[in-house]
Amino acid sequence: MSIARKPRIAIVGAGMAGLSAANRLIEACGPTQLDFVVLEASDRAGGRICSAELHGERVEKGATWIHGMEGSPVYAIAKQIGAMEDKEKPWEFMDGFRHNSAVLAEGGLVVPPSLAGPVVKMYKGLLAKVQNRMKSSDMILLYGHVGEEPKHGDFTRGLGTYLRAGLEEYLAKNAKNSETTSASPSALLAELGQEPRPNWDLRSLQEAVFHSQGHLERTVTAADDLDNVDLESYSEYWEFPGKHVPIPRGYSSVVQELANRLPEGSIVYNAKVESIVWGRDVGGSGSRAVLLKGPDVNVEADHVIVTVSLGVLKSVIKNCNKNDADSVKDWQPQDPVFHGFQPPLPSRKTDAISRLGFGVVDKMLLHMGSGVSEIPNFKLVFTGLKHGDGGGDLIPWWMRKTYAMFRIHKQSRVVSLWFAGKEAITMESLSDQEVTQGVLDTLSGFGMDLKKGTNNSLDAGDNSPEIDGILRSDWGRNPLFWGSYSYVPVGSTGSDIDVLAEPLPYPEDQSSNRSLQILFAGEATERHYYSTTHGAYLSGLREADRLLRHYNLL
Repeated sequence: MSIARKPRIAIVGAGMAGLSAANRLIEACGPTQLDFVVLEASDRAGGRICSAELHGERVEKGATWIHGMEGSPVYAIAKQIGAMEDKEKPWEFMDGFRHNSAVLAEGGLVVPPSLAGPVVKMYKGLLAKVQNRMKSSDMILLYGHVGEEPKHGDFTRGLGTYLRAGLEEYLAKNAKNSETTSASPSALLAELGQEPRPNWDLRSLQEAVFHSQGHLERTVTAADDLDNVDLESYSEYWEFPGKHVPIPRGYSSVVQELANRLPEGSIVYNAKVESIVWGRDVGGSGSRAVLLKGPDVNVEADHVIVTVSLGVLKSVIKNCNKNDADSVKDWQPQDPVFHGFQPPLPSRKTDAISRLGFGVVDKMLLHMGSGVSEIPNFKLVFTGLKHGDGGGDLIPWWMRKTYAMFRIHKQSRVVSLWFAGKEAITMESLSDQEVTQGVLDTLSGFGMDLKKGTNNSLDAGDNSPEIDGILRSDWGRNPLFWGSYSYVPVGSTGSDIDVLAEPLPYPEDQSSNRSLQILFAGEATERHYYSTTHGAYLSGLREADRLLRHYNLL
């Protein structure tokens, strides 16, 4: 295609997807052949990547891990710029994730490894079967018998249903041994010198340890309920080989590197795009096919790469299916930034957006005061109380699906907690004082007094606060995101991700001078890498390459 005039490309969002697209465009042809601008609604680049500090330690409010080092473009950039080491200050999980931390049950019971270990191993084995896409003969637990073909929308397709079936089989196999000395809960507790606790027996402990793993999986998938995670699509999720590692100099160092590579002035901050008008008549007037409008935005472009979150796209669709992100707006109405497309997106696109899931995952980081003698560092196992149960129960319901309280490294006084779904949404609505008290009440419910520690000695003259620093995310109520990341729920398929990634107008609707007006990028548009930073990065490359091929520049 010959270029009669320099094409103009607008990129909405300076997160990982928008920055990778901009970098690809500038690397491929420079500013002489294409004109582009990145419009960022906030005052910083990065989107859901946001490094911060708490009491002098580097932490992440958003993306935390590189999901596999081998082949990851994010790891490659971090390594290239020297961000994989930092001698200046400690960083979150600098000595690895706390896989081997103690397991503490409600009431103060330390769950013996001989009980917790087999349950965790079984749980991980069930996930491995799905992730390795085992054949139907390996999935009898879920489908009932070999050869039965499940249909989309069938509730038994849910990941949670499959996991519970595996648990029931495990418990049935182990029930025969429940009266032996080795399997007796009293004997197990005696091994550690512990007294029996009320509300706990062998089966309830095994179930609670299993459900604790499910609480972790909720923060991985972003789904409020694992029953709503489509099993087949879950198996399509890929990770790069190798370890999962944090970035010592902060995830934002990669973002800043990508931003710095662009020509000065390429990114316009505080540029809130409220509407995207497309399908404009580009007859001899010299106007371009797309118009982006906002309080301080009036940009004409031939193409726009839209990298806003799936939560934002859902928010502008009428009668959109309810999911975790949608419930945020019911709970805390916010003034939206983006109001939608004119004309509205076609039904093929909106149906896919509506079916896909977008959840809320939040992180809380707490700094323990100087008077705290024992820093919490354990996995949490709760009794089966639900919201509204337990009457005067000390532990708030929104804490009851928290997987763990982990020190961010061995010498740190900072502890991290993760929340998902309704619990995350509620946590966001509370004050710092309320959430701090909720954490302290939870610790009390697990038999832990931060000032006393395990030796039960208390300095009566110590009036320092147990928690003297707090940092937490609020992705759910932030109108630039309306949530954290995407998943594929029951009733949807990976094909909906492909549809979301399709540019507009569709081939059957476009003429030669109106093609590729709206392109879509972001983690939710990558069928195999959704919910990840590398998925967002790769989606930006994909859409930039689509435009470069269109103009024979690739």
